[in-house]
Amino acid sequence: MSDEYFNHDGEGSGFFSLILLAVFMLGGFVVARVHEPGQNIGADAAKARLAKLEKIEAGASAKLAGYSVVSKEKEIVSLPVAQALAKVAKLGKGETRNELVERSIAKDGKYEPPKEVDVSGVNLADPALIAKGRILFMTKTCFTCHQTDPAIPAPAGLAVKSPQFIGDFWGKEREVHIGYLGPIQKVVLNEEYFIESVSQPLAKVAKGALVPMTFDPNLVNDEEILALMAYVKSLSKLMSSEPKEDETKMDPREAVDRSCRGPVLFLAFSAVAWLLVYSLFALLAGVKVHASGMMADSAWLAYGRIQPASQLALQFGFLVQLGLAVSAWILSHRGKTVLVDGGYLVFGGMLWNAGVTLGFLGILAGNASGLEGLQMPGWVLPLLFFGFVLVGLSLVQTNNRRTDEEMSPAQWFLFAATLWLPWVLAGSYLLIHFFTARGVVANIVDWWFIHNFARVYLTFVGLGTLFHFLPAMTGRALEGRGHAQFAFWVLLLFGSVGGVGPGAPVPAWLPALSTVTAVFYFFGVIAVWVSLTRTVNGASAANDEDSLAYNLMRLTALAFISVSILNVFFAFPGPGSVAEFTIYGPAMELLFNLGFVGLTLIAALYHIFPRLAGMDFCPKMPRIQTGAIVLGFFGATLPSALGGLMSG
Repeated sequence: MSDEYFNHDGEGSGFFSLILLAVFMLGGFVVARVHEPGQNIGADAAKARLAKLEKIEAGASAKLAGYSVVSKEKEIVSLPVAQALAKVAKLGKGETRNELVERSIAKDGKYEPPKEVDVSGVNLADPALIAKGRILFMTKTCFTCHQTDPAIPAPAGLAVKSPQFIGDFWGKEREVHIGYLGPIQKVVLNEEYFIESVSQPLAKVAKGALVPMTFDPNLVNDEEILALMAYVKSLSKLMSSEPKEDETKMDPREAVDRSCRGPVLFLAFSAVAWLLVYSLFALLAGVKVHASGMMADSAWLAYGRIQPASQLALQFGFLVQLGLAVSAWILSHRGKTVLVDGGYLVFGGMLWNAGVTLGFLGILAGNASGLEGLQMPGWVLPLLFFGFVLVGLSLVQTNNRRTDEEMSPAQWFLFAATLWLPWVLAGSYLLIHFFTARGVVANIVDWWFIHNFARVYLTFVGLGTLFHFLPAMTGRALEGRGHAQFAFWVLLLFGSVGGVGPGAPVPAWLPALSTVTAVFYFFGVIAVWVSLTRTVNGASAANDEDSLAYNLMRLTALAFISVSILNVFFAFPGPGSVAEFTIYGPAMELLFNLGFVGLTLIAALYHIFPRLAGMDFCPKMPRIQTGAIVLGFFGATLPSALGGLMSG
């Protein structure tokens, strides 16, 4: 291939970037004009659909205007609409209602008394009978409508407002309709009422329920009815001689915290341990820059090994694990549900730690891949992938069990991040190690992974955390939900493409495309800034205990905007050629990793840890720690960035 297709010195990339930008803008204008209101698109298809609809309506009108036999045995026929309305008007509202009520509790034209089940001599407190009833309650899908745990919602029950078996309910009065939508009467929830409700669901319908129970009484026999009754009765506190905590007054967030305690703290402590490892090796790498002869006889401690090993500890050991811990807690609390399959999260975290450890040791042993973003040996990546997938299974199931059907912006970002990392990790592994990409192609794949890991995964984890905690800590609703939605799609679309520097030895269109996507990506950043600014403008932390975490998150939001402005500026060939191949790039990467993502997650941990561990921090310790972290990453990044620009 001719050299003219490659970009060695950055010439021509700026002009080509402007051309691509103009093409994007022209395409947007054309799309807007094509989809202009009133534009006649697909007229023939629209006419065909209209003709079909008219035919269906004509057939329906013909059926409504004539007689038809519904059941010869029951002598039921359908009447023309006009006659049916006249008959209803003649009967009157009261008589029509009474007739519907009678039909709802009738069987073949006559009312039958409830099914009699002998409960004498049956010990409803028998643990074996209760256990059998619990199994039946699950296998007969009763749990989908009747909620039994304040922290675990019944999805169908929330929709149709089914009665809940929570708190002190057995032996208490409740209001019911006699028949569906019939007159209201007070009844006592006892053995007789329970048996009648199971054997004849339409006889009495709980007040407030949108639909009667659709359970088929023939699905259970007498023994199973007794078992179900024993289990439901055991859920009421009247079965216990010891006083229980009032579940109806218990804060569901406590149950959520209990479910998160073990898995989240495991990942958080693992992340902190890797942060200490990173700090040690990053300090050692910094010393080696100025004293290259120190420990020169130890190949394990050469700068070319400890520097990438420290980056692995920071990104995969600290940021990913703490991000997963915070994501699990937020998705549980946002969804108002317990953490589902927390064991998967723990086991997946163990596999992930094992993979990071083996990769860390592999780099120190000299088995690094030589790629900047995927330095660990190739055989470690499948272990990381499967570990993350197990953790992701728990997070996805927790999100799917959420109480609210509509997801919040925080859930959008965290859920997308959970799905994104395994995909880019697996894709990079397959391209580099399975399809054996070599040379510049392997570097392009590596740049793509680095770009997706930072611009999508880590950014989405950080933004999801901010979108949850900033409104929650101020006691305000998130302002600019539309801005957040726009930002989500723009950041996801343009953050997944690019990552090629202006001076990379690749076809010129790749750096140009990276420049264009960086510009469009910045529009998403602006939308995030508008939404967060409108939310926190003039607000302070509602709880003094959260003031430190709240102020830290405002600082990290500012760091995110600052890094994004610098990234889009240096994405252009002119400024980019000055900063490329200097220490400016690593300094900005560190500022993003620690100044935005890391500090955001640490601030979230300040809020989460006391609630899970049941103990508070020493009042001075978080402030001292935070001050040291802020001074540390500013001291490590700003001088390096300025020095890199001066040397460029």
